[in-house]
Amino acid sequence: MRKKLKERKYLRNLLEEDTYYKKIARWKHALRNGSDDEDFADFVLIDAFGWSWDELNNIPEQKYLAISKILSLKNAEEAKQAKRQKIKKR
Repeated sequence: MRKKLKERKYLRNLLEEDTYYKKIARWKHALRNGSDDEDFADFVLIDAFGWSWDELNNIPEQKYLAISKILSLKNAEEAKQAKRQKIKKR
């Protein structure tokens, strides 16, 4: 009984929270500002290195994690620099 209630609650939340429009808005926000979403990280790596899904899946996990971390640090630093430039222009 408890499992069914949990499943219904999950499905209701999924339908309410993850509508088509909210998903698009979330991805647009992630494209502009970055994201910690693992699925989005895959798309970033594919775009950054020009890999295919198969090439991405063939790299070792430790290498994948290292590359992801380096790219996230790089993007964070670029965002900080852009913010500094914006403040300087004022």
